Amino acid sequence: MKIKISELKDKLENGLQRRGLTHSESEIVTKHLIDAEMMGKKTYGISKIFVMEEALKARGNRPKIIKDKGNYALIDGGKEIGLLSADFALNILLEKVKKFDNAMVGMTNSFYYTMAGIYARQIAEFGYIGIVINNGGPATVAPHGGIDPILGTNPIAIGIPTSQGPLVLDMATSERPWGEVNLAKVENRPLVEKAFLDKGGEFTTDSDKAAAIIPFAGYKGYGLNFMIEILTGAFVSAKMELQSQNAYDLGFLFIAYAPDMFTTKEKFDSQVIQLVNEIKKSRKLPGVSEIYIPGERAKQRIDKTLNGGFVEVSESTLKNLNGFEQGIDINKRANLKL
Repeated sequence: MKIKISELKDKLENGLQRRGLTHSESEIVTKHLIDAEMMGKKTYGISKIFVMEEALKARGNRPKIIKDKGNYALIDGGKEIGLLSADFALNILLEKVKKFDNAMVGMTNSFYYTMAGIYARQIAEFGYIGIVINNGGPATVAPHGGIDPILGTNPIAIGIPTSQGPLVLDMATSERPWGEVNLAKVENRPLVEKAFLDKGGEFTTDSDKAAAIIPFAGYKGYGLNFMIEILTGAFVSAKMELQSQNAYDLGFLFIAYAPDMFTTKEKFDSQVIQLVNEIKKSRKLPGVSEIYIPGERAKQRIDKTLNGGFVEVSESTLKNLNGFEQGIDINKRANLKL
């Protein structure tokens, strides 16, 4: 089903303001959810709002800096929803990178945001190289060769500024995001094959039986996942997986670098654009029509959606969205798990 972007925006903002957010706060949250939806990242789009009911009720203090030293800072998220606490962290990061040419901000005690790539893109739009990582909250990913969920989905996003617009990599280090389990429940459909394990270690497509996700790319993805767990756990004074009991027991790390730290901005940009052009012009395998740069297809989807003015959603998602706007607790009704 198609829904106008403007109508989708109104429904989300109305539902959020009904739950206590100010107009400006609801605009920030809505923009990120719709951006993710337009990119085709539906597990981070509209459906994400349906697992935020308890977090919206549990909002406590506002984010605050608890350690500030030179080019780095640590933030207590104050049990804020991640879309707002990450916005706070990003502003601190940008202030510091402008002063020091490099900066790092860690954050704990915050609910999830949507996509790390949204913040990496924002850093790049301000002209800096951005790296954003976080651990995934309560354990959902089994180590390579294992059955039990011990690690998070642990995404990594990198944003590169160029004169032709940001280049953005955004990926989970699990085979699929856990959000697909919740989305499958909302849309009443099976999971993809050979990504989710049941409690016995067998692959399952049943969202009610999914107990763990495998890492992407075997031991390589597991290795990257493991290291991100440490960098966004012990390094930022956050809990790590088996000690992580809820959606606030996770850590975030935002990093920014000036692209002219070791060169000039002009030379950096020229070399990056040259690399992009060489890849785009390189020979393709049979059946391949185009070689894409990281983030290129997401940008194309956004442009196409904005030109059309509509977002495609399932009938069940629209029904749940209408309920959300009216104040119905969709999380409780659909039995969704964080």
